Amino acid sequence: MSGLSEHLSRVFRAQDIHTYHKPYNTLRSILVLPKDRTPTEKKTSVVYDITCNDCGEHYIGETARTREKRNKQTTSAIRERQSQANHEIDWEGVKILDKESVDIKRKIKEAIHIRCQRPTLNRDRCYDLPAIFDQLLSRN
Repeated sequence: MSGLSEHLSRVFRAQDIHTYHKPYNTLRSILVLPKDRTPTEKKTSVVYDITCNDCGEHYIGETARTREKRNKQTTSAIRERQSQANHEIDWEGVKILDKESVDIKRKIKEAIHIRCQRPTLNRDRCYDLPAIFDQLLSRN
């Protein structure tokens, strides 16, 4: 960490303790990717954000399945927007907000994103966050 590492090194050096710094980002970590990146529509266990191209309103959801399979659900609020208002949904521009394999943690992350961003297309209540989250999230 810039500034902190150097300061700690000086403090330790005064106590005759030698420190060594290891870079977090190395050329190898930047250039060598052993696996291909998973396409967004194939990622599982995610919290995602979908935007309407026509009105700019958006929807935040979570799924343990691939987004590709989730898109095929006809009962979702986003699908209703597409069919009833005849709006075009930006399926290619879906943003992954979080990734979490544990179901309850993913639902909590979804609820936090919904509470912070207040998406207009979400119609049902997500996980009910305890009241303490209101104080914590209002500090942002």
